[in-house]
Amino acid sequence: MLDWLAAGHGFWYEALPYTAMALLLVGFLHRRMHHPETLALVSTRQLESRLHFWTSVPLHYGVGFVLAVHLLAFLFPSLLVWWNRSALRRSSLEFLLLTAAVTALIGVTVGVRRRRSDPRVHAVTRRGDWAVLLVLAWQVVSGFLIATLHPWGSGWLAAAGAPYVRSLFVLNPDSQAIAAAPLLMRLHIVNAWILVILIPFTRLVHAILIPVGYLWRPYLVYRRRRRHAYTD
Repeated sequence: MLDWLAAGHGFWYEALPYTAMALLLVGFLHRRMHHPETLALVSTRQLESRLHFWTSVPLHYGVGFVLAVHLLAFLFPSLLVWWNRSALRRSSLEFLLLTAAVTALIGVTVGVRRRRSDPRVHAVTRRGDWAVLLVLAWQVVSGFLIATLHPWGSGWLAAAGAPYVRSLFVLNPDSQAIAAAPLLMRLHIVNAWILVILIPFTRLVHAILIPVGYLWRPYLVYRRRRRHAYTD
């Protein structure tokens, strides 16, 4: 089943990543130069706030923690190898990753329900929003399954994942270790590149916009206007 994924590893793990990164760069620059007004994230919180909270907070915290661990593994794989030498530390890390995946999955699930059940939110939901939710949901689910079915996944991330990512950035892609990985991990990797492709064409673009200006922007002071009752 899905032998095409293994047979075409040269495309899925070498050509697809460069295609995704090229589309990310070109798509973002085109949007920045020709449609800069679309880069601002249009929040639907004013339309519905209760489910928005249970979508946004779990999703951002869950995905944020997982991405941070992946980034550290790619930048400092030896640190992750050292950490995993202790069975207790490895189990603790994978438990935290599993918890983060569950948290993110809650956010995605509530997000889908919110966009389907609330008429006002549903009215402003575009196809790109559904595509992001679908791809993101599979990314979270596959990560959850990897954490439960392959408890050694964090070690593999340092031993094979980090060298693979580094080989892409030095323009000498080496996908042999990836092609030998379990099917679930390979699907997780391919789906990650599909998610990268969606970034510049959807609301997900806000994920790469870092609001540095907020660090030194002065506070905004809001004052409530009170109505005074005048009597004769």
